[in-house]
Amino acid sequence: TSQHFAFADHENILAYGRLSALSNGSMKISQMVVAQEVQQQGFGSMLLNRIVEHADHLGTKKIELNARIQAISMYEKAGFISVGNTYLSKSTQVEHIRMVRLLSCKK
Repeated sequence: TSQHFAFADHENILAYGRLSALSNGSMKISQMVVAQEVQQQGFGSMLLNRIVEHADHLGTKKIELNARIQAISMYEKAGFISVGNTYLSKSTQVEHIRMVRLLSCKK
């Protein structure tokens, strides 16, 4: 099961991300994207914080994601840590790294 999150103005989606349940009880954030014209304005961080808050509210203990290398600092500021080595995405050929964050489970 996946849940979708977005910020939009009256005409366009400005930022989007997906939160999916994994079989081990963890959740995964994927498809994080911010429209090029509004990058570096905080939309990615705001959306990430909203997704993490929602996962925490659901009682999720761990969130994982695969971050583009240039986005690592945003995820680190949100409490994620890098795990393992970088790799090239098979679909985009862009360098990524796996990141995880443990949650406090507010549920």
